[in-house]
Amino acid sequence: MEIKANYKSILKIALPLILANLVGGVGQIIDTAFVNRIGENELNGTVIGAMVWMFFAFILLGFSSYVQRLIAKKIGEKNNKGVGEIIDNVVVLGLFLFLFIMIVFSAIRIKGLELMIKDPEIIKYAFVYLDVLIYSLPIAICVSFFSAFFSAMGKTKVITYSVVSYIIVNLILDYLLIFGNFGFPALGVYGSGIATVIALFFSALTYVSFAYKYKLIANYNLFTFKALNTTTLLEIAKKSTPLVLQNLFHTLAYWIFFMMIEKMGSSELRVSLIIRSLYLFLCLPLFGLGRAINTIISNMIGRGDYENVYKAVIKSHQVSLAVSVLLGLLILLIPELLLNIYTTDQALIQEAIPILKIVLVSIILFSISTVNTNIIIATGETKFVFVIGVISVLSYLLFAYLAIFWWESSITVVWLSDWLNWSVFTLLSTGYFFVWKRKQSKIRQFS
Repeated sequence: MEIKANYKSILKIALPLILANLVGGVGQIIDTAFVNRIGENELNGTVIGAMVWMFFAFILLGFSSYVQRLIAKKIGEKNNKGVGEIIDNVVVLGLFLFLFIMIVFSAIRIKGLELMIKDPEIIKYAFVYLDVLIYSLPIAICVSFFSAFFSAMGKTKVITYSVVSYIIVNLILDYLLIFGNFGFPALGVYGSGIATVIALFFSALTYVSFAYKYKLIANYNLFTFKALNTTTLLEIAKKSTPLVLQNLFHTLAYWIFFMMIEKMGSSELRVSLIIRSLYLFLCLPLFGLGRAINTIISNMIGRGDYENVYKAVIKSHQVSLAVSVLLGLLILLIPELLLNIYTTDQALIQEAIPILKIVLVSIILFSISTVNTNIIIATGETKFVFVIGVISVLSYLLFAYLAIFWWESSITVVWLSDWLNWSVFTLLSTGYFFVWKRKQSKIRQFS
């Protein structure tokens, strides 16, 4: 499929990917909305468990982002055999990835949470939820890579069907298993985890069904494992690792951030946990848009269509900013409704609203950063994503530390650190693109 540098192409690819990226977020919002009716400790435990899950999901995102770039580039080159080779090697890499995540999870299981949360009841419910969800990782890996495959091909409607199946199944099973309706056992938080795992399985099944329907297995020589290539495996691992490390480093920074906030008091920690979960959910459409840009730029580079790359970048930024403005309007118009998903404590909601308005600006900055990040991934310079990610995160943590321990600021001021984080990332990543553009112009001039 030839992708053009216009709004129609961007939106055609982006809208289903935005929906796809909402899978995990919508699932957690549904879980949270239902669990909120059981009790506060159960709710807080589920929110914490979901955050730990997103920690591992970002590992998958790092790998699938680069895999998507490779597939889109091969499709731009019209190299179907090369697509099959990448997928087969990714399956093998995915197995090693699952083992790595399980080792990390085992290492940080209890002690990791105890560094941030002192309440044993919250920790208990976090692991009631997470101990079920963690074993769905092989399914999540399958969903992540299939999503990258269909995205790179431009068959993004399939992603929409997968998302719809996930949401419907999760919604129904949450209603049945959390409260024990229609004769089902009332499993509470545990039932919420089971519902999410089964819904994820249906999402994966949808992808497999469409792969057979479109005869993609045969056309792209998928799952033959005849072309396992050490060079390809090493390239994927080498180029994906900086993205994985950058995602992990960013997530680790949030854990450190919450550990520092806990020193301010339990109320500040509760508010921050709620804001973080809602913030992540609101950013999910922008993650999806970023993946679309990855596909578009990688496809153009594969075709050698460098002239239109700059046009695609400008239009992508415009679309991303428009989406962030819509998200900002949600925050301005219905802040209490958004926060009511997590808590009915009016004092806590009123404390959270000023921080939510800070997040509004963060989302706009993030909309620029996510476009820039995926442009850099599409060019293959993943190490640079890691470098600027580390610089921005360190500046973010430094500001938070000074605000909490030196200036003794309010929690609202502490959250201003997020502005610094994305401002630094935006400036450095924008600078990279202009350098890359100049470099490509010189290469074409002398070629």
